[in-house]
Amino acid sequence: MHSLKHSVLVFALLTATAAPAAEWLNGAEDSTLVAAFNQAKREKKTTMIFFTGSDWCSWCMKLNDEVFAQREFDTYARTNLILVKVDFPRRGAQSDAMKKANRELANKLGVTVYPTLWFFNPDGKQLGRSGYQPGGVAAFTGTLAKMSAKPGGQQQATREPEPQELLPFGGAPTHPPIRYTNLVLKSISGPPSRRFALVNDQTFAAGDDLPVKLLDGRVKVRCVEVRDKSVLLAVQGEDTPREIRLEK
Repeated sequence: MHSLKHSVLVFALLTATAAPAAEWLNGAEDSTLVAAFNQAKREKKTTMIFFTGSDWCSWCMKLNDEVFAQREFDTYARTNLILVKVDFPRRGAQSDAMKKANRELANKLGVTVYPTLWFFNPDGKQLGRSGYQPGGVAAFTGTLAKMSAKPGGQQQATREPEPQELLPFGGAPTHPPIRYTNLVLKSISGPPSRRFALVNDQTFAAGDDLPVKLLDGRVKVRCVEVRDKSVLLAVQGEDTPREIRLEK
């Protein structure tokens, strides 16, 4: 009985003293971004914008499980980060306004693959971007430290176009949007049982039916199969599916 009371007491103390989880702002609407950047400037923090497909992107889920769901991340984020999640779900409900704002910001920042993390210093200047990487919270904080260490905050985790000194809202795009002249298979990810294929600006699993950016518009494409090094696509207006091989 004494042991039971002691266990209950310990649990109660741990629950009462547990630090709250880091808070996330949702969506890329102007009011959300203005609030995020203003708070970052006021509190001298870095703004992180997390572009994700929360209910279908396997690498986004890994990043969330290995980094953002960890207690060490919560501790780090409360002191150092303002967090914004820009989500592109396939099953979850979203308002039309949020869908439009999220897509516009993704296009403006050149986001074509998920997950993508964009980082901005307290003055709203781009530090750089990264994606999923193994190593958990330590690897994440190490990457951000390297970005922030170089004078002017210009170092990036991956090779990207030179950053602009503009906030992502009300400003010019960071670089011209890509104009696709053909369907291109850019990457294949995920385990053999659940593969994902990035074709132009869309990520497909087998059975997905999505509009893909092509020339000055979009074409409706259905993913028939994701293979080891290619994808089989049924394209609107074509009689038979076509196989597209992974770019070398």
